[in-house]
Amino acid sequence: MKLPLAMLALAAVPLFAQETAMSIPLRLVPASAHEADIREVEPGVYEVHTTGGDPYVFTEPLTADYDHRQIHALACEMFCPAGIDAFQVFYGPPKESHSATVQNLAKSETWATVSVLLEHNWDQPYRTFRLDFGHHANVDLRIRNIHLRPPTAEERRIAAERAAKQQVDRELAARWRDYLATDYPGTIDTVAVDREQVRLHGNAPEPVVLREIPMYFSLDHYGEAPVVQALPAGPFDLALPRLPTAETDRAYSRWVLTKPDSPALLSHACYATDTSGMAPADAPAAPVLRTIKGLGGVGYVPSAIQDLSDLGVGSITANIILNGMFAPTAEPGTFEHTFQGRTFHVREGALAGHDKLFQYCAEHDIVPYAILLVGRGGSPKSRRIWQHPDCCDPGIYTMANVTSAEGVLYYAAAVDVLS
Repeated sequence: MKLPLAMLALAAVPLFAQETAMSIPLRLVPASAHEADIREVEPGVYEVHTTGGDPYVFTEPLTADYDHRQIHALACEMFCPAGIDAFQVFYGPPKESHSATVQNLAKSETWATVSVLLEHNWDQPYRTFRLDFGHHANVDLRIRNIHLRPPTAEERRIAAERAAKQQVDRELAARWRDYLATDYPGTIDTVAVDREQVRLHGNAPEPVVLREIPMYFSLDHYGEAPVVQALPAGPFDLALPRLPTAETDRAYSRWVLTKPDSPALLSHACYATDTSGMAPADAPAAPVLRTIKGLGGVGYVPSAIQDLSDLGVGSITANIILNGMFAPTAEPGTFEHTFQGRTFHVREGALAGHDKLFQYCAEHDIVPYAILLVGRGGSPKSRRIWQHPDCCDPGIYTMANVTSAEGVLYYAAAVDVLS
């Protein structure tokens, strides 16, 4: 049985943070609420129901001075079973330049501490604050113990790490912009991949070397990629074996031109531009949609599969969780799949439902589309292999980890299993 929000909140054991001499309590002004109904249900405890996509409320102005150089964190406790996509604090003018945000507050059916560091243009002891509760209507939450305080040592450490990471990201983004804006003298115009070879066509502005860039190489290391072949000045039309070793498939490589004795780039890097030749000679023709009616997120449910035909559905999408396909070792219900010299243990159960679903679609003229996803779960080793290092809570899915050789290998192996 689920209890109402109010009953759960009242039943919760108080967890108010200990007040210190440098903690400054804040009170909300319910009458100032925008696209939200707010009431004070007991002293310092506020019930919030959002009614639109921009819910916010102001605090009462502070009258006492405080040292803003030491006190630059706003903290509170929040009780929100549905979670909110963002909690934003504005100070001074209601501009992004004078705000701080915590993204994606997870669902919580107990009082959870939330803190926001006030750093951007935090140049004076601001008196009034605006608290924004996400971007959705019909969200219910409670908030209490709203106060300003100095950041904790852990918050300062996390903020410093975040600032360092953001600086690295900004510098890399600037290098990407410069790279994309550069008009290099050489070109790699086409990279056609078939089942046997990779064919590259382009123009070398002077004697150059062709380098093969693994997918996991970052922009800063393009010019250090392995040299494949020296090329004279002028147009080139070059054929290379697609599988030079059992561990290498050049379908996933990028290609770039550099000077023979320098990593300086002479062209933009280029992935495969034509993969039509990779399909088997007896591959079926591309399906043709018979109707625009489709259905998303379909799984195989024997008792409901007939609904696809009864509804006249012409296409579906099915979510395939790639990191759920592989077991760490051989175990009952797995089979071996060899890819690029490595043996993977594939869970039959992870594919069985999709096989039955796609078979039904083939028999009933329904076009299936697979959406390849990487979930957040799994063992620490699985998360290291699959999850992009920039993924963060509380997302359900993550971008694939294409920043490591192992991550690229596992993703490619999963695609190979499905091919």
